[in-house]
Amino acid sequence: MNWARVKVWVYRVGLFLGALIFLVQLISGVQAFQSNRLPVGFRGIALWSIVGMVLVVGLQIINWSHLLKIVGVHLPLLELSKGYVLSSLPKYIPGSIWGYISRSQWLSQEHEIPHSSTNLANLFEIEVTLVSATSVILLGLGIVNGSWLYLAAALLLPATILSLTRTLIRLLLRKGWFGLAAIPNQPTMDNRYLWLATLISGVQWLILGGATLLLVAGVKPQIQFSLREWLLAVQCFTLAWLGGFFVIFVPGGLGIRELALTGLIMTNFSANYQTATLVAIGSRLVYSAGEIIWLGIGLLQKAGGKGKQE
Repeated sequence: MNWARVKVWVYRVGLFLGALIFLVQLISGVQAFQSNRLPVGFRGIALWSIVGMVLVVGLQIINWSHLLKIVGVHLPLLELSKGYVLSSLPKYIPGSIWGYISRSQWLSQEHEIPHSSTNLANLFEIEVTLVSATSVILLGLGIVNGSWLYLAAALLLPATILSLTRTLIRLLLRKGWFGLAAIPNQPTMDNRYLWLATLISGVQWLILGGATLLLVAGVKPQIQFSLREWLLAVQCFTLAWLGGFFVIFVPGGLGIRELALTGLIMTNFSANYQTATLVAIGSRLVYSAGEIIWLGIGLLQKAGGKGKQE
């Protein structure tokens, strides 16, 4: 059996299924909004939330470039932006891992980067995402509650985990787990890139929380913009995202994330169920809009590149 050919077809099928599920969830979200009367000015606020989401996806691409550098892969940001979102669409297939597999296949197919290298970079991305999410939640708890214990934990947790990463990766390389035995270059394990990626990931959570707070204010105008409200919104979105991430049999956390965010918005912002549900659906929609914009940018770059070659 020609496994190289099988991988290509699995990659294409994954892209198709991921794009289809993504489109279905987008249409469902739009229909949900059309069935509810939106407050005056909500659309303008939603546009600012979309700007935030575009920035978040852009930071994800920058982060991915830093994580690739750790495994000895240096690609220009423009090259990464061509296929980052498109190759990640299979993440909407149940199982969580399909987005990572698809991205590895894209880099192997387009740039001849071995799967072993991208598998390791994927592990770094999962680590950075979870560490930064936990740290941001602890930071918020520390500031909102005035607790030095939470603030200390927010700093010590990433410092401890990231410091132990080098030892863990050496173990994985020695055991050959996750296909890492075939990695061509010994990872540099430059902690500067790992720390920078964690810091940027933390900034992403803060922006996501800000976009969520904008949506809350859009449906509940009496909400005030303050540090406390912002950090509460950051905690709400981050906890809801983590809930969707760990329920691996649900594509992209669809439904789980919205249900969790609805409950958290009701609890932390004294919102009723309908109001909180609009925020949760709106959050999914504006994030999808951010991905669509970057997807369009990538496809336009690809089309432009083909036109120059011809």
